[in-house]
Amino acid sequence: MRAGPAFVLIPSPLVGPGTFEPLRAELAALGHDASVVQGELPVGPPYWRGWATSIRESLPTGPAVLVGHSGAGPVLDLVADGDANVTTVIGLDASLIEPGTRLLDGFDDARLASPEVQEGFARGVFPNPWRSPALWQRVDTALPDAERYAADSRELPLDWYRESLPIAWTSASHGYLAFVPNPFYAPIAQWCRERGWPVRELPGMHFHFLVNPVEVADALVAMVSELEAGE
Repeated sequence: MRAGPAFVLIPSPLVGPGTFEPLRAELAALGHDASVVQGELPVGPPYWRGWATSIRESLPTGPAVLVGHSGAGPVLDLVADGDANVTTVIGLDASLIEPGTRLLDGFDDARLASPEVQEGFARGVFPNPWRSPALWQRVDTALPDAERYAADSRELPLDWYRESLPIAWTSASHGYLAFVPNPFYAPIAQWCRERGWPVRELPGMHFHFLVNPVEVADALVAMVSELEAGE
């Protein structure tokens, strides 16, 4: 018998769904329904709502827990908006921005002025460093997997980063699981604490679920149990 709501793992739009396979397999081994749902990335605006609609069309029937990593964070509430089956929303070392703001607003002037970013802007995209196998190896990914993950990564249109996040509403419970230390995501975790969300930390790098999917799966299951209990 499967236990509890289904876990829906939503990877960042910058990487492929294979990055979530080890975590999906571990959740399944623990007795939970778990699937990776990437959705179709829209080729034009509206980017956020278009992506959310595509993900929502692939959700399982029945209660669901949305788990979004990194750049999937902003789309979570849009997916859950108006869907009573979504009981819980968890950011997994996720980027979260306020409705009405843009992804582009989260980068400082020095980053935006860097040569690699300016080169991407000239091509109409925001450059994605995860297209390099070397970066995947730096997060303890073996070379064959690093090459595969790099090949599945993509660059998003610059206009996606310029589009304001729409307002969404959901009654789902929220939580945040952070991999620490990570200076970029530390303010986001604090933002979640200030909203009264449970925030849990695991030592590890940004793709810790590739390195230790057992630990991350256990932490997610524990957080869902905590939220369901209303603790």
